[in-house]
Amino acid sequence: MIETTPHSPATPAELHQALCESFVGIGMPERPAPKRTSTVLRRLHDDAGERVADMLTELGLDGSSTPDPARATALIALLVDVSALGDDARDAVALDDAIASFRRLAGAVTESTEQAGRLIGAVVDELMPSALSWWRFQVELEVPGASERTEIVRSVWSELAARGVASVGEVLIEVSIEQAMILRHRPDLRGSLALVERIEGWLAQRDDRHEQLLKARFHWMIGAEGLAEFDRIAERLDRWALIAECDAAFGPTHQIGVELRLIAAEAAAEHDRPDEALALLRDTLWQCECDRGPTDDLTNRVRRATTVQLAMNDEVDEALVFARFAVANLEPRREMVPRPFVSAVEDAASLLRSAERFDECNVLARRWYPFACDYLGPRDDLTTGLEYLAECRD
Repeated sequence: MIETTPHSPATPAELHQALCESFVGIGMPERPAPKRTSTVLRRLHDDAGERVADMLTELGLDGSSTPDPARATALIALLVDVSALGDDARDAVALDDAIASFRRLAGAVTESTEQAGRLIGAVVDELMPSALSWWRFQVELEVPGASERTEIVRSVWSELAARGVASVGEVLIEVSIEQAMILRHRPDLRGSLALVERIEGWLAQRDDRHEQLLKARFHWMIGAEGLAEFDRIAERLDRWALIAECDAAFGPTHQIGVELRLIAAEAAAEHDRPDEALALLRDTLWQCECDRGPTDDLTNRVRRATTVQLAMNDEVDEALVFARFAVANLEPRREMVPRPFVSAVEDAASLLRSAERFDECNVLARRWYPFACDYLGPRDDLTTGLEYLAECRD
């Protein structure tokens, strides 16, 4: 295998050159072939025979060059790299054509269609990790266009794996997870969810990646929540026993466990089970306050979700207690967390309005309206909300 390191990655051109120089008589004076008996490409060189002559003629590569097995082998490998890096690689027809050409080339140096299929997968598995790792490194170096090229290589490899042409490598899983997160924040929630579903399918077939599988399923839940697909969330939470599995792997107050409980509570509320949602939130808040502390950011998120659910359950007085606590908790560091703080103020003022305690509502909103203007801007939704609550009387 052509190896690269994160500190000295090979470029595609260098990969091509190194590949060609692995064989005698390709673009260089004759010399003893390197001993690479463990690599797929070397085995192809040893087994090719003379049947490549017709293939080279068909491709117009016979010219003054002497057809040899090494050239055919290099062409097969280069086709994988070129198909991955080409601008039209996303096009399904172009990918079908590349695979068909690849199979024709492979058939010229193998005995059967079955062998040709194994050959394709072996060469893809050998070269794709290097190509994808290289472009991924270029992203870290902020090379223009590197992100787009990385996604082209990843999507081609992913499609080849889906068609059974290639196996799923570690770097493909890692880069696919990164791409799913990019899509989620773009936001392209449906694209992210579809990609996470494919990753989950890859990982579900492996016994040695249980924690990674749980994390993929957790990210699926995040994407499905963003699309409000609560029927699917409820079904998969139950089928995967996801909360129990994640508790066993990470602990109940790990961020994954807490986030899953927030999603489960939201799903219960959407399915007209508000008491179940509130009970789950109360239990989660108690665990977070004990293990993470009452001022932890994730604890604050659970407290706010509990406050909202209490209000939805018409338990306004208790909701107001939680809301006032949130304001007092965030006030000392309000300049570091202005949005959560103003949100807590708006929650408390809104609850006072719901309880028809308009004077208290107006005083609280007026007090923090200038702060919201300074830190969030006068047109921010939270700021305009406080502006309304500062004057409302109904």
